[in-house]
Amino acid sequence: MPRQQKEESAKPVADSGSSGKKWLYAGIGGVLTAAAVGAWLVASSDDGEGLPPDAVAVTYEVTGEGTVDISYSSGEDGTAETVRGAELPWSADVHVTPAGGPATVTVVLGERGGEAGCTVAVAGQHRQRSTAFGEFGRASCSAEVPGG
Repeated sequence: MPRQQKEESAKPVADSGSSGKKWLYAGIGGVLTAAAVGAWLVASSDDGEGLPPDAVAVTYEVTGEGTVDISYSSGEDGTAETVRGAELPWSADVHVTPAGGPATVTVVLGERGGEAGCTVAVAGQHRQRSTAFGEFGRASCSAEVPGG
């Protein structure tokens, strides 16, 4: 009789191992599902849905070394975004409309100076390049957004 008790106590140990595997598989399935949903969200946000028909893709790039303050126009209404202490190199892809005015990026160096360059491309075409030098140097790149 004591032998049967040992066998019975061995069964729950085996069950807990398979239960652990079930949890492991469930966890892996959950992670894969979350990754798939995240990839879908990213892909669907880049397809241009929800943008005004006259929105144009704009790419801003700032090159150099160190940190700078950057201001750039984004959105349909020409809203300005500011990034303080941005590490270089830096870039941003936005969509703007003609109603928002020109696509503009401005770079300001700090008291340590240095050199940083900015570029702006509208609809994939390079439009302007500028370079800032020295202590608190400033550069600005601007391009008209074509009407829709």
